[in-house]
Amino acid sequence: MTKLVFEASDELKAIFEHTKNAKEWSNPYGLYPDLESEMHIDFVKDQGIYIMSGNKETLKGEDTHNMIVYAEGYNPEINEDYWEESRYAVGGDDFAQGLPVNEEMCEMVMQGSAFVILVQGDDFRYGTVSR
Repeated sequence: MTKLVFEASDELKAIFEHTKNAKEWSNPYGLYPDLESEMHIDFVKDQGIYIMSGNKETLKGEDTHNMIVYAEGYNPEINEDYWEESRYAVGGDDFAQGLPVNEEMCEMVMQGSAFVILVQGDDFRYGTVSR
C-alpha cells in the first residue's frame, strides 16, 4: 500500500475551495461522465503525482496551466527519481481519476488539514488528516 500525502498549503486550500465553489465539474479524459455532476478533485499521475481542482473552470497555477499540488516525494522539480518512484507507487500508466469529495472534506482542508490518498492496486481510499 502506498500513502500519498498532500501537505496543508495555500495552494491545497485554493484547490479545495475552487472545487467546493464549482457549478460544473470536470470529466477526466472524457471517461467519467457521472463526475460532471459530482464534487470531486482530480488525482493525476503523469509528470509526478498530484491533485488539482475538479472544477470545470480552470484554476490557474503560477507555473502551470492548472494549479496543482504534488504528493510529498513525487514532484519532478525536487525529486530526480520521480518517474521510477511514481511508477512504483501507483503503476506505470498515466491517469487522471476523479475522487468525489464533500463539503466537510473541503472545509477541513480549507482550515489547514492535509489530504491523504492510500493506494492499493486500483483501489483508492482518501481523506483529510490534521497535523
